[in-house]
Amino acid sequence: MNDLTIRKQAEEEVRKSEARFQGYFSLTLHGIAITSPDKGWIEVNDRICSILGYSRDELFRMNWKELTHPDDLAADIEQFNRILCGQIEQYTMDKRFIRKDGGVIWTNINIGCVRKSNGSVDYILGLMEDISERKLMEESLKKTVQVLNDTGKMAKVGGWELDLLTQEVSWMGEVYRIHGVEPGNKIMLEEALNFYAPEYRPALEEALKKTAETGEPFDLESLFIPSGSKDKIWVRSLGKAVYQDGKIVKLVGTFQDIDKSKQVEEALQESDNIFQQFLKNSPNYVFFKNDKMQAIRLSSYYISF
Repeated sequence: MNDLTIRKQAEEEVRKSEARFQGYFSLTLHGIAITSPDKGWIEVNDRICSILGYSRDELFRMNWKELTHPDDLAADIEQFNRILCGQIEQYTMDKRFIRKDGGVIWTNINIGCVRKSNGSVDYILGLMEDISERKLMEESLKKTVQVLNDTGKMAKVGGWELDLLTQEVSWMGEVYRIHGVEPGNKIMLEEALNFYAPEYRPALEEALKKTAETGEPFDLESLFIPSGSKDKIWVRSLGKAVYQDGKIVKLVGTFQDIDKSKQVEEALQESDNIFQQFLKNSPNYVFFKNDKMQAIRLSSYYISF
């Protein structure tokens, strides 16, 4: 007679563990595949069948390489071989699969392995998540940002954002260009303010403070000194408050290079001043009339006459 209590307890624990695994395997929103380097697919759950569009039996007759998009196959094989060689134990990547219906689906896969006592790979465990919708949103956002950058470059205007808690400023591509700073550099508010000509900085600081405290927007034209330049240019800054739970947490706005338009404006003003002086001091009768023969400009001599 042998006491089988310990063995029975162990068998019961194995049974419970197997039941828990099967429950997770069946109900998880992730696709799960267990494969062998030699035998291919060992087990797949219903979710992975749904993602790829194949039945379990169909997948067992195929190799994962057949399902992988050609553009992603080389990178996936390289990482897979690194696992087989013992260089890494797991990897994560975004990759595309070809569904049974011919459609392309984006997935995020996490691949890991379980090794035998001699170090060789016993089986590969893969977790798969359908990220097609996220990829579409990322692509749409990428196109939108590109359009904004292109139009901003043409108009010499870009967007900015100030986090009032961290005092960190975020710029769009054109704002970096106007400042003469490489895109991607982390910019703090104090550093951003240093680009303004000293005589214009106090007005901008006051505007920022007022908007952060009251939410009142601002629109300022200032002289500005780009990085690496000694010449001042005219820029226009617009800003408004962003609220969260009734509290102002950020300021956002636009930043535009208006130097050329400002130069044209000043040239026109100078020309108009000269013209006004001409009308005032001309010893001749000078007048301008519209198409209805109504006088719109008269010289001082003409008026006195």
